Amino acid sequence: MLRRMKIAPVAVVISAALMVAGGYFWVYSISGPTAEEFRVYSAFLSRKAADDHLQPNDFAIARTTLELFDPYFDSSIPTELRHDKTYPSAEFAAFCGFCARSFVRKNLTAWHFEPGPHDAFGISVVQASEPSLIPPKQNVAVSVTRVGFNLWHTRAVLGYSANCSDYSPDNPSVCIELGEVYLQKRHGVWKVEKYTDFLL
Repeated sequence: MLRRMKIAPVAVVISAALMVAGGYFWVYSISGPTAEEFRVYSAFLSRKAADDHLQPNDFAIARTTLELFDPYFDSSIPTELRHDKTYPSAEFAAFCGFCARSFVRKNLTAWHFEPGPHDAFGISVVQASEPSLIPPKQNVAVSVTRVGFNLWHTRAVLGYSANCSDYSPDNPSVCIELGEVYLQKRHGVWKVEKYTDFLL
């Protein structure tokens, strides 16, 4: 009886340690873009289109993701072996904790999206174009980072850039919009909590 009582606390401690180790591995492991990330992108593009008084299909995702620049890293070192010297933004960390670190790890290198299977989410994947005074012939490409998730996949963060140039013939201007997006999952659906933008 006494032996069983001693074993039970040890089993609880071992189980807790395994859960923490599994969560740590999950946060820091790096794999390719997922369907869940495309659900997040879809939620963001729908919200941005509504705010800009556009149709959701007026936006597309750039084929190559944005990459965080860190001068400490040699590009020849595989991403898995790099020591993380880039720190996530305080806003990301305050919003979702460990997902900020996951965000940094995923975005130390550029990733490429495949256009085929993700059409189910209503998102086109196109080659990004440089900002210019020439109106785009097709939908505007929004460049995005990979998405950082918290452990429970209930909060998510990402960064983006978009061409916001004014194509009016009277006063044309070249403009780039940069921003960060904060989302929460409610009843199984991703919703944009807020997003910030900065114009260059």
